[in-house]
Amino acid sequence: MSYFSVIRIGQDEAGDAYALIRTLAPEVPSDLWEAFMATCAEPGGLIGLDLPGAGLFGIASYRIEDCVRLGRTMLVDNFWTMELSRSAPGRALLATALETTAASHGCRTVRQVLACGGPGADGDGSLRNHLTLADSRAGTRFSKGPRCTCGNLAAFSAADLFPAR
Repeated sequence: MSYFSVIRIGQDEAGDAYALIRTLAPEVPSDLWEAFMATCAEPGGLIGLDLPGAGLFGIASYRIEDCVRLGRTMLVDNFWTMELSRSAPGRALLATALETTAASHGCRTVRQVLACGGPGADGDGSLRNHLTLADSRAGTRFSKGPRCTCGNLAAFSAADLFPAR
């Protein structure tokens, strides 16, 4: 039985979410997090995995885009959960919330975007822990996850982030 709930994270909860990010990647500066939060607007957003009385144990950010090849698509840029259970009830709840949100927006597919490897379509298609934050005004981005451990804060172009196949 999961005691987690999924909440929408807005500007008021940004500090709590940043605390979670800092446990995962202490090198992420607050200005990069603030720039990222400024981009979390409809039809996309940021949701969190909340344990009442204990705080956030996961986050997921998404955006809705129309793709010529795939149709209306939900792109998941960030997905991260902290759990001690191998059954991962929080991960399952957060993934289900994304699928429900995608359906409510008329999306035909949900895809995870991994900054160092493009869309994550390998393996079983399940969402993997991955963090990607970008500030296009400052030309910085941070990425950390299964395909990227560089934590590079250098500027990357769209071609770097989404290489042609």
